[in-house]
Amino acid sequence: MKLTTKQLTLCAVLTALALAFSYLENFFPLSLAIPIPGIKLGLANIVTVFALYALGPAQALLILTGRCLLGAVFAGNMNALIFSLLGGFSAMLVMIGLSRFRHLSIYGVSIGGAAAHNCGQVAAACLTLPDHRSCDGCGGGLLVPGAGPYKHFAVTNRPIFP
Repeated sequence: MKLTTKQLTLCAVLTALALAFSYLENFFPLSLAIPIPGIKLGLANIVTVFALYALGPAQALLILTGRCLLGAVFAGNMNALIFSLLGGFSAMLVMIGLSRFRHLSIYGVSIGGAAAHNCGQVAAACLTLPDHRSCDGCGGGLLVPGAGPYKHFAVTNRPIFP
């Protein structure tokens, strides 16, 4: 894949924006309201969804990979890298597939990506934890919070299916 200078610059700016959103999420202590370790709003994924629709899957994957790698380096938490990558790639693959359905809106694609992101993170936990039994049953409880930031679209009468 050959990128023009304009495309490369746009990818870099969107990666920086996603990193800024990821950092901004740390100021919202959701774990006080929802007792799930590591739960976040998913603001950085707004940039990923935008990139998927505006630039295409290849550039969106580049932005996602850059955000995950740089976010882990800047935060100094390389242990979280496997969670970010598995969750992000799971979400991106599902969103690429769902975006091909013309009857599904961007909100539905985003909710599907959020659910897939949580499933990818549960898979990362099962890979990294020494006792795999601790992962039993935790996946279903994460599907509802994964769609949480997008619930307000249902209240505003914006349908998931256009």
